[in-house]
Amino acid sequence: MVDMLFSVQRNEDKKSIYQLLTSSFPYYRAYKHKISQEIFMEDLNCPACSFMDGGGPIFISLDANFRLCRKKKAAQTMRQNTPLLEGRFLDQKSVDEYIESFSPPETNNASCSQFRAGNALHSSKRYKALEETGVFGAICRHDIPIKMLNLKHGERLGYADFILKDLEHISSSPVNLLYDVGCKLVLHWKANNHTSLLSNYNVSVPIFHSYAHIASCQAKYSPRNKEGFGLCDGENLERLWSYLGKFCKMTKEMSIANRVDVLTDALNHYSRQKITRLCISFAERMDKASKILESETDFYSLLRSYNINTNPSEIIKCLVDEENRRLLYQDANDGNLAVNDNWKHDYIDKLERLTSLRQCWINAISGLQISQETMQVTAQHLIRLECALSAIEGEHQIVSRWTPDCHEYMEVIAAKKISAREKVKAEINKVVKERAFYLNTIAHHAGGQKQANRVMKLISNCSSKVKKLFDEYQSLLPSNHHETPPNITDVFNLQSPFWNQVDHTDYTCRQPNDIPIETQRQLIEKYNLIARAKEEMQFIVSDAANFVSNLEKKLITINNDISTMLSFEIDLPASNYIPENVIQYSVVHHNYNKLTSFKKGKLSVLLCKSEKVFYQLQQATDVLKELCSAYFATGLVRTEHLKNAKKNAKAAVLSSLHTWSTPSSAVTVHEHYNDDISSAISSHMITDTSSDPLSNIDD
Repeated sequence: MVDMLFSVQRNEDKKSIYQLLTSSFPYYRAYKHKISQEIFMEDLNCPACSFMDGGGPIFISLDANFRLCRKKKAAQTMRQNTPLLEGRFLDQKSVDEYIESFSPPETNNASCSQFRAGNALHSSKRYKALEETGVFGAICRHDIPIKMLNLKHGERLGYADFILKDLEHISSSPVNLLYDVGCKLVLHWKANNHTSLLSNYNVSVPIFHSYAHIASCQAKYSPRNKEGFGLCDGENLERLWSYLGKFCKMTKEMSIANRVDVLTDALNHYSRQKITRLCISFAERMDKASKILESETDFYSLLRSYNINTNPSEIIKCLVDEENRRLLYQDANDGNLAVNDNWKHDYIDKLERLTSLRQCWINAISGLQISQETMQVTAQHLIRLECALSAIEGEHQIVSRWTPDCHEYMEVIAAKKISAREKVKAEINKVVKERAFYLNTIAHHAGGQKQANRVMKLISNCSSKVKKLFDEYQSLLPSNHHETPPNITDVFNLQSPFWNQVDHTDYTCRQPNDIPIETQRQLIEKYNLIARAKEEMQFIVSDAANFVSNLEKKLITINNDISTMLSFEIDLPASNYIPENVIQYSVVHHNYNKLTSFKKGKLSVLLCKSEKVFYQLQQATDVLKELCSAYFATGLVRTEHLKNAKKNAKAAVLSSLHTWSTPSSAVTVHEHYNDDISSAISSHMITDTSSDPLSNIDD
């Protein structure tokens, strides 16, 4: 019995020790993170985005990840709701309060996308076993996370509203926003009169998700069709979710605080990797844009094949307008009836309704099984219809009520059938043209790809809709119709005689020659892609200039801190952390080889400059860490002393760092390198390819 009690006590002691160790590690992790931020000035925000300074466009992508959920019966800790790491996740209490008060009016956009995203009706009854259903995030175009929040429901539009309102201050100019259901988000903003969001964000739909939207939505919201989006695909968060996928199993069993801390650590690590690789990313993106521009000659050759030799941009604009009219066309036959004839159709509708209700009344009198309640409702409808018909007859001076065999009645019925038939035919025309758009799109994707499967599904949906509408059209044909009835093959062929009388686009400008629809689509895609590639090259140069400027600002600050620490009259133990023995002027060879292979004018100078400064910054941070370790070892300096010394120290560069050249001003990069971004795109190649690109940099 005693042995059993001792065994139980030992097990309890083991649990206590385990809990002590596991609970202390988050505090160590948080302390280490705080030192990195406050002493070594580690900034994990994107150094290439021009937040608030107007140096270039800002891109934000939104998306949700429902794999990063947390169970209701997850682990509990003493600090259940108080994460130690801050800066990544928004305050959950504020998020929950906003979502609870969020009740937007329903917007009818079901025809565009069948995604569940943004649908509060679907999201309200799901995930009953989960405390947090996932994570919703925002990320910049350089794949560096901005903000995150925890989801308690499905992907409601309110979460997008909350995170965007929190980010409204990041730029003084409109921000390019990419979201899977951006079309629904815009309708939601208009319905709720969110004028600030509408003016601050230019909304688009990510490239691969756009294939699940209808053709008119693709034409309106695809980033390839919108100016100012460059070659941004908007799928940045999909790449982040792929990395965070390895944390799904562990975080769903954690407490609220531990889960947020682990995900914050993961996001910080991901940001460090992306910042370290920014230079290579710039070079790769510029190389991609340059290859796209090489196809510009093919574009002009295709234009010349149709004898288009002047003003190609005007011709393409006409083609885009024509396509938009085809895809964004709303049936013009809805309002094609003369105002003077509208009352006749209303009068006939009421007469037909009166005949139907009278038949119900006759059936009731004849002893059929009709409830007393139904008879009362029918009587009330009959009285209202009689009053309405009498009012119409008095207004239009109808002496005797029309009957089905009178001339006026038959004339209106015939006109209604013709109108209905033409309306159905116009709707068929619209869907067939949309199907042709998808058929041309599928030619650009290999079978089996996810986006190709999406497009194939849209083609199948269009085909089914056309067949259903065609059956309705045939049912509306008159019985004495003597022409050869059309078949479904003629309907799918826009060049068939069935469509000879249909042209609802009313084009205001015509191309010099008749260009097939398939070729028109190719011309539009090539033109848009080339235009976006030129924009991308400008964005890359601007981003590289921002990157260099931010690195140099940080380098100056760390230089000053090193100067301050070395100015203390303290005998340091002998070591190898003296700056002259640590700091070297060289570029990381792995990155250097890639950068020197890309010699494209101003960007080449900026990339080599940024790589050099980045390496110097790494070396300076290592020196600062060595100095801090030495002071901590002597016990003479504490963290708070370092912070006070950093605040009070004068900016000076040590004479011992005479080989370390630093720019006199943190803004010289913008003044010297970003004076004319557009000229950088057309600048000549560096002629002396054998020389070191660093020789072009004025240190």
